Amino acid sequence: MKIKILLSLFVICVCSCASTIPSLLQLPAGDGTMNFFPATNWKGSNSVNLAKVDITYITERNQPAAINISFFGKKTTPRKVSSVFLKGEGIVYPLTIMKTLYANSRNRELRISTEGDRNLLPNLLKAPPFTLIAEIDGVQYTFTPEKNFSILVDDFLVIF
Repeated sequence: MKIKILLSLFVICVCSCASTIPSLLQLPAGDGTMNFFPATNWKGSNSVNLAKVDITYITERNQPAAINISFFGKKTTPRKVSSVFLKGEGIVYPLTIMKTLYANSRNRELRISTEGDRNLLPNLLKAPPFTLIAEIDGVQYTFTPEKNFSILVDDFLVIF
């Protein structure tokens, strides 16, 4: 019992001290665990220069992963996202059921919500190099994360 408590404290310490790793929050969710990666910055190119991505998925349930993305333009607010997917080591992870949450012209931000296959997500997070590809206003953009990802596997912290 003491080993599990010490291991948990060690994992919390490592996660909070490692600034290059997005924090993974794990919370009980009924019969499963909710995994939440807070927003991370993804560098882009051309006129859409930044995406912020947050990911939520629940283990032990047959629910898709919720992936919310904010796209930021350099000079104008992005208007429409036609397609978006994540890609890593040959794994193509399409994001479906895209919904526009809001557009903020003051920050030149377009926020969307998407869904993805919950079972493929952990494998994708282990597959660097990892990119986000989106078609925005008829132009395809590629974004790369500024940080690596980490997940807990059998009570051990695994960094990718």
